[in-house]
Amino acid sequence: MTKAAIHRAARQRLDLYLRERGLRRTSEREELLDCVLGIPGHFGPDEVLSALKRAGYRASLATIYRNLPVLCAAGILRRTCLSSGEMRYERALGAEHHDHLICEQCSTVVEFQYEAIEVLQEAVAERYGFELTNHHLELIGRCRACRDAAEDRRVAP
Repeated sequence: MTKAAIHRAARQRLDLYLRERGLRRTSEREELLDCVLGIPGHFGPDEVLSALKRAGYRASLATIYRNLPVLCAAGILRRTCLSSGEMRYERALGAEHHDHLICEQCSTVVEFQYEAIEVLQEAVAERYGFELTNHHLELIGRCRACRDAAEDRRVAP
């Protein structure tokens, strides 16, 4: 999907979501949508606020916190990296499904896809009578750089 196609699809999804729930389409929501679609990777509300300000928009963290869940419910964004304790988001629309490896020391996030995990999830869901509609997998540990740095500190005289 091209950037322009993603922007069109995101606006359509947001409009439909708002209309179905009797919510207003506001300039703040439009500005937030434009902003988050331009942020690569994972981001939090503070990064959104900074990006909005750089783009010349006036915004508050309260508006961002209120509206990021709306964009998630509309299928435009998804919450991710939940284990970190802070709200992190990434674009869902037009993005391939993936899971995450997260370093508990430096917070590095590595996105990965592994077909065997997908197959096992389906098998587990079937075994317990679930129909999966979504999932979120995070594997948490220490990245190679953090392990190497810890080893260097142990070896140093």
